Amino acid sequence: MIDRSTLRALTLSIAVVGTASRVPAETTLASPFGEHMVLQANAPIVLFGTDRPGTAIDIRLADQSAETDADADGRWIAELPAMSEPGPHALTARGTSTIELTDVLVGEVWWCSGQSNMAWPVEKSDMADEVAKMDVDGGLRLRKIPPKVSGKPLDNADGLWTVADRESAAEFSAVALAFGQKLRQELNRPVGLYDASRGGSTIRAWLSEEAFSESPHAEQLKTLEINAVQQFRRRFAQWKKDGETGQRPKAGWAVPFKRSRQLYNGVTHPFVGARVAGVLWYQGEADSREPDMWSDLFTRYVRQQRKVFDDESLPVLFVQLPGYRQKWWPAFREAQRRIDLPGVDMAVTLDLGDKTTVHPTDKRPVGDRLARLALSNVYGRDVVAGGPRPTELTVTPEGTIEIEFDRTGGGLIDRTPDSPVRGFWGFSPKGTAHRVEVAIDGDKVVLKPALSADRLRTIRYAHAPFPPTDLANDRGLPAGPFELPVHP
Repeated sequence: MIDRSTLRALTLSIAVVGTASRVPAETTLASPFGEHMVLQANAPIVLFGTDRPGTAIDIRLADQSAETDADADGRWIAELPAMSEPGPHALTARGTSTIELTDVLVGEVWWCSGQSNMAWPVEKSDMADEVAKMDVDGGLRLRKIPPKVSGKPLDNADGLWTVADRESAAEFSAVALAFGQKLRQELNRPVGLYDASRGGSTIRAWLSEEAFSESPHAEQLKTLEINAVQQFRRRFAQWKKDGETGQRPKAGWAVPFKRSRQLYNGVTHPFVGARVAGVLWYQGEADSREPDMWSDLFTRYVRQQRKVFDDESLPVLFVQLPGYRQKWWPAFREAQRRIDLPGVDMAVTLDLGDKTTVHPTDKRPVGDRLARLALSNVYGRDVVAGGPRPTELTVTPEGTIEIEFDRTGGGLIDRTPDSPVRGFWGFSPKGTAHRVEVAIDGDKVVLKPALSADRLRTIRYAHAPFPPTDLANDRGLPAGPFELPVHP
């Protein structure tokens, strides 16, 4: 049970919709709540809001009820038992005034966040024509949160819950919508999706002051941001002084959505204390030149989101960057692969990239692969969660190298069976690449290197900006890129 002191410690100030003054004048519900919302099933239902200090608050949801009082600051918190019946249910909050909601569902709620490839809307994706013809889905609810930036934690967020239809879906995250539709199809339960994303955003912009300041990279990044802001202001002032001639100065790292805490404060903080089934994360392009830094900050992001949504084991599913022409992306994808946290899993999208654009428009497969992870890891469905992953490398007495994989389904396959499996290379200690012959044997690959295995340091697969993706499982899901030591 979450108590008043715990929630206040998390929020600093509870996020409330429609509160213009410090002393509330009437009963309000906080940002997570509203007509057409979905409440997380099978978890305690925590509702909060404001009213005049000392006011008695009566909460009723379906056949459940709770009573509480607004504290000296006008904040109130009420908890109801977990529910599983989908509804729709009626919710009433009575205090100084009365709030009545008539279309509240109970189901699976997911927080979908990141930068432009998560923010990419349906109307600009390959899903546009299909969604333009979709019928209203009363069991799928959408909440798009405007990506407001702020130097301090905000008390509220804009945006409303809507029933999914062709109009509300058109501007919603295509990846998130595809994910939600797949869950609806497989679970036959209500699904609620938050679209909390901003193109171009860095991961540090999504971290709270507490989470960011604990990173060993914090001081370096703060200095970078301060210098960037000062430099931009000087250049902008000079540009104005020169009569705005020439090219307008670019803000670069001075842009708020690239600076630490800004999006956490404006987007995430108002929802602290809400309950969700899990988090989707598709981000990294803005940080791809700094894989080690990103890995540290992503670990802190996971821990933070588990505090935000009051769940120590909250699932976090993220997308590995796809194939693209940037030469530093292979090292970043390897850093993503090495993330090893309980309850965290990665969707491989190497084969879904486009070497000419950082924004591939085929978003449904990305959402479907995230849904596979959720169905397997979170909902216990008997599905192959993703593409093959290397689990063990062995050098045989004959000098061949065997790599075992999991998530193979019925076995590994070559998606280009008329030619040898491409993408495998052996590397010497000096970094020289050497060819290897590749054979598939059930759940493993057998490599015969051109150079003796004793003289190799690592084996790499698909370790290139836009590599071939031949190796897959029998479901057609590709193996992701990897680098393994030959001699641990």
